[in-house]
Amino acid sequence: MAHLSGCVGLAAVDAQKAGARTRELTKSEGPTKGRQEMSDRRPCVRLLAEPNQERHMQAVKVRSLDLLRKKRGLFIVVEGLDGCGKSTMARSLAEHFNARQMTTSASRFGQAREALEQAVGSDPVARQMLFATSVAAAAREIRELRAQGESIVLDRYWLSTLVYGQVIRKIDLQLDVFEDSLERPDMTFFLDAPASVRAARLRRRSATGEVNLEDWLTLEADRDGPLRAGIIAGLKRPIAGVGVVLDASGDDPRLVYDTARAEADRVQLSA
Repeated sequence: MAHLSGCVGLAAVDAQKAGARTRELTKSEGPTKGRQEMSDRRPCVRLLAEPNQERHMQAVKVRSLDLLRKKRGLFIVVEGLDGCGKSTMARSLAEHFNARQMTTSASRFGQAREALEQAVGSDPVARQMLFATSVAAAAREIRELRAQGESIVLDRYWLSTLVYGQVIRKIDLQLDVFEDSLERPDMTFFLDAPASVRAARLRRRSATGEVNLEDWLTLEADRDGPLRAGIIAGLKRPIAGVGVVLDASGDDPRLVYDTARAEADRVQLSA
């Protein structure tokens, strides 16, 4: 697998061909700077290097050996706040790579979900651990599928679980050991859209009853900013793989899809 610095250089060339602006997001950049650069409504791709390069390169070497030995499938995560278009993006990427589309929501527990939610009640710590358990179950299944050569596109993963718990449920559990045990994706996309755009999309979606209270809470100013900043910061963690931020505020989602597919193709070829 190519070194990340090389990946960043290649991304700049290909993203320009896709009509996107590409640049590296540095650790010093504030959470509002990226918002100002979304005015031309084109996909903005930012590849994020790991803050701990030594730890990252060790993970890269291990993953490269696994790929050679097992021919493991590609693993892509799509993150984003409610109404950003991540589910549609996940479906598009799954079709492009002939991959299995999955989620890590509590709905994975099927008929047992209602009983589990009644059991934990309104306790925020218990609810956070319920969502973490759902992620762990998905990670185990994905690890097995990849070992068989199957590619996976996942609609939300650990970063959403962690950051939504911190911002929405006001829970900040120290789960680093838990995080290290999860299956690591090859890359994570974060679809970035302002609250005004997301609100319009959620209003259209609410006509079919697909919006819950937590979705609306993400639109509030004291939650929208921290949620966005928390997930973008999380893209620098090893659990994200190669992190890519895409401007999803435009009216034509095809531009975003084309850019995402080009970035994912590059990661697959470099593996």
